[in-house]
Amino acid sequence: MNETFQGSNVIPTSHLQKLQKRMNTPALIRFSLQYTLLLVAGAGIVFFNGKSFLFSLISIFFFALFTATLFAPLHECCHYTAFRSRRMNTIATWLSGFWLLLTPTSYREFHYEHHRHTHNPERDPELMVGKEKLAFWPTLLHEYLILISGIAMILAKVVMLLALAIGLPEKYWEKYFAFVKEKFRKTIIWEARIYVVSYALMIALLWKMPFILLSFALAIALAHAILAIYLAAEHTGLPTEGTILNKGRSIQTNAIVRFFMWNMPYHVEHHAYPSVPFHAIPQLHQALQPQLLHQQKGYLPLHWRVIKRLKIF
Repeated sequence: MNETFQGSNVIPTSHLQKLQKRMNTPALIRFSLQYTLLLVAGAGIVFFNGKSFLFSLISIFFFALFTATLFAPLHECCHYTAFRSRRMNTIATWLSGFWLLLTPTSYREFHYEHHRHTHNPERDPELMVGKEKLAFWPTLLHEYLILISGIAMILAKVVMLLALAIGLPEKYWEKYFAFVKEKFRKTIIWEARIYVVSYALMIALLWKMPFILLSFALAIALAHAILAIYLAAEHTGLPTEGTILNKGRSIQTNAIVRFFMWNMPYHVEHHAYPSVPFHAIPQLHQALQPQLLHQQKGYLPLHWRVIKRLKIF
């Protein structure tokens, strides 16, 4: 899956082999911390219900924030590089994907296709709905707000989950999920059913506690808005042709963001060498630094640059 660099030096095989070494400890530390913080925030939502509106809002915010960061281990584990143990990678994808409405196998197939056809409006599943329109930054304010609200993302996930849980006729698999290998279809259907039943049970348990139920729903929605802002920075507005150096963007951000997002702000580096685990990505970044074409200091400056060019009508 590693991209071919046209007219640039490839990392020596010996160095790449060192970078590709997989370990359990770094991922276990990060994942345990993130999931503990997520559960603490969730407990805060329940505990402060009816006691403190302010602390309820704070709990909702942090539950949303840590839910959004679970995209990082989900992404890394779907490559089977986060942990040396394949079983630990699988467990982490289930625990992460559950709160993000992404079943492990469907996301893995989706993401691998994204790697194979990165930022290609006709082949990249991330651009499946809007194609060219999604590949570039919106020019109108309301379009940008829809993009970063996460509304489209969460609606697409809900529709996809329900459709997969019900079971799709062959023609719809070919039309909307052609990138999914036939041997994985039954697995994806059963994963979707497990998720849907689990969500239904959670809703049933919290039905008589509407504020708590709405709080978790709000947190999940907010998590997708945070995630939309983060994901938009990876490829949006960049060329749709050429090597990954042309089509991807790396973000220079602070150590806290890099920690909780498992060094994925170095996004071009990951796309170029997806077999390199997250803990070695900073070293990979240093090795590829002279060849990186699109680098941005911070997520907010990038979005501010886009906002300044938006038109109201």
